[in-house]
Amino acid sequence: MIKVYDFDKTLTYVDTTMMFLFYCCNALNQRNIKKLLIIIFAVLHKFKVLSNSKFKSLSYGLVFKGKNKQEIVDMSKVFVEKNSDIFNLLGQRVRANLEEQEYIVTASPQFYVQMYFSNMIVIGTTFRFDVDEVFNGLKFNCYGKSKVIALKKVGVSEIDEFFTDSFSDMPVMKISKKVFLVKRDIIRKL
Repeated sequence: MIKVYDFDKTLTYVDTTMMFLFYCCNALNQRNIKKLLIIIFAVLHKFKVLSNSKFKSLSYGLVFKGKNKQEIVDMSKVFVEKNSDIFNLLGQRVRANLEEQEYIVTASPQFYVQMYFSNMIVIGTTFRFDVDEVFNGLKFNCYGKSKVIALKKVGVSEIDEFFTDSFSDMPVMKISKKVFLVKRDIIRKL
């Protein structure tokens, strides 16, 4: 049986994207103007002025410009350690191996989501690095239709059970036999 889970607000109570961006700003001692710009980008994204990809490119570019891969990995590790209490009941069961597990497909950076779920295949947004391992933008934005493309690349073209919090995952829903909508600790079959 192939089970696939979204991450933010499906396995967690919160969307971790802004948490991670703000955590990294603080860890890097960046000025509050960067946080304000990220909020502005998020509002523009919410009102569909910026695409999801553009929002992420601008936000992660603002925070990680000039940073090397190891710095980002190290910040991700500390972020994960400091934010272990974000999981809803489903997320806790999945992390404790009480659920049959297969894949997590997420728009969040694969770096830190994989750290939470080392026993699962995590497909997420990835970053590009230059030859010196310095951040050089988004490599892959795992959002919407891109989630299906990414799943197909690892051999998943049909899903038995898919858990999500959002209809933005409609492309994944379309290749799923059963879909479950998650809101905090309530799971409802669609």
